[in-house]
Amino acid sequence: MMDKTQMLFARLMGIYVLWTLAWVFAGSLFEVYFFDMGMPLTDIYLANATWFMAGILTVPFIRGFKARDSMLIGTSISIIAVLLLLFFHAPWAAYAFRFIVGFTHVFFWAPFNTLYYRFSKGNNATLGAIYYAVLPLLSLFAPALAGFIATVAGFNSLFILATFLFVLVLALILALVDNHEHKFDFHSAMASID
Repeated sequence: MMDKTQMLFARLMGIYVLWTLAWVFAGSLFEVYFFDMGMPLTDIYLANATWFMAGILTVPFIRGFKARDSMLIGTSISIIAVLLLLFFHAPWAAYAFRFIVGFTHVFFWAPFNTLYYRFSKGNNATLGAIYYAVLPLLSLFAPALAGFIATVAGFNSLFILATFLFVLVLALILALVDNHEHKFDFHSAMASID
């Protein structure tokens, strides 16, 4: 029988697995998708560089977050990004997609990792091994599955599947994540660095 910490960790891992699968379907073939569209590789790489701009522009203004609310916002941002690819088949969408995805670093990953590290106290080695094994294990088959779906049914099918998975992530967050409030002061954090 699982104790409360193990149960909370299992819930987080369920969210993490679905989130990761959704992003494999939404973004693992990003370069291929835009290269097939005729976008030069240099522009594709430049679009990838915009990924971190949203976080850089957002973090200094964040004073805290509520875990569930923030994760819901981050997942909704993911849905918007994927729908952008679904409905706009143009090179400019590469830049917009990567920029929008950058907001998930702040709105999804900050609360997710805060919850993870809170629940993993006392079990860091075991829970850390599970946490860090998820992506490599999914990477063994999910990108191949994404490629197969894109080849057989087209990229739009891949984006629709990713959107569906993100909707499931929203439902899991609503059902499983408490809305703990966390305070954060970027300027104090920067001032504490020697």
